Amino acid sequence: MGSAAFERRWDHIQELRAQGHVELCDFLGSPDVTPLVELELLEGTGTEHPYGRYQDCMPTLSGKRYFAYHFLRQVITLKPGLAEELHALLMLKAQPLWLPTSGGVGNGFSWTGHPNYDPQVKKRDEFERLLLSGYLPMDEVWNVHRIDTDQLITARLCEYRLVDGDGIVYALQPTERGGEYLCGPPALGQLFLKPGMGTDLFKACLRDSEERLGATG
Repeated sequence: MGSAAFERRWDHIQELRAQGHVELCDFLGSPDVTPLVELELLEGTGTEHPYGRYQDCMPTLSGKRYFAYHFLRQVITLKPGLAEELHALLMLKAQPLWLPTSGGVGNGFSWTGHPNYDPQVKKRDEFERLLLSGYLPMDEVWNVHRIDTDQLITARLCEYRLVDGDGIVYALQPTERGGEYLCGPPALGQLFLKPGMGTDLFKACLRDSEERLGATG
């Protein structure tokens, strides 16, 4: 999302907040809208929005009771006065027998500890899955292969990119060239060496270093 579009979206959210609306992720305490999809209050639009918000979902006919939606700016807000009703609905039907705790923003939730909806739990599970599949986190790449982040950036194998426009979060991501050796799941915010690619990555960094030394005489 460009800076101008980000500012317009942010201003729109602020105007709605002044009217008593609650931005959807603030209410849920998470960007994961799966609970609302399961309750058939949100549904996929069938198209990928360039802003990439709300997992490309929009309110269903039933969901319009609760939500206001601005497609162009990709903003979904909970309408004024409906927080308690939606809170009760989620407590009753979203993953029965598990009760979310109050999040403090617009009577929202905190999905802390929930196996399906807590982003931190999901990150931990994905991290462990990658480790078991043979991927190596960047801090271990130095210990095993003596390759550090500066070398990868200099060799144009990775770069810092914006992965969360609202939070202004940057993370290392592989370049097109580096994608052969590296992966960087945006949700995890860190870089991994692909299984079995340590020697090839070392050679790629060495070639780049030799080319730069040759260019400077």
